[in-house]
Amino acid sequence: MNKTSKNVGMYIILIVLVVSLVNVFLTPDSNKSKQDTKILPYSQFLNEVNSGNVTKVKIDREQLTGTLKTGSEFTTYILDSSTLPATVAEKGVEVENSSAA
Repeated sequence: MNKTSKNVGMYIILIVLVVSLVNVFLTPDSNKSKQDTKILPYSQFLNEVNSGNVTKVKIDREQLTGTLKTGSEFTTYILDSSTLPATVAEKGVEVENSSAA
């Protein structure tokens, strides 16, 4: 191998290494937020709403994400989307509807 091809090879290896390091240090935050979000059964979600433990929800068609008073985030699937926003709002929960366009 001549000197030029060795230099090009070293630059390629260096670029791949830098890109890999950037990905390692930038992606943990997004993975952590997904790991912190737990899946809550719909019946348990309704119990939490009735107990006043839910502070905020975001409704997106058949899926709902929200925050409990403890600060933990959850997600659940909606079974009755027609009356849910009114039911949740009656309990003082902040409702954001992202499916309305």
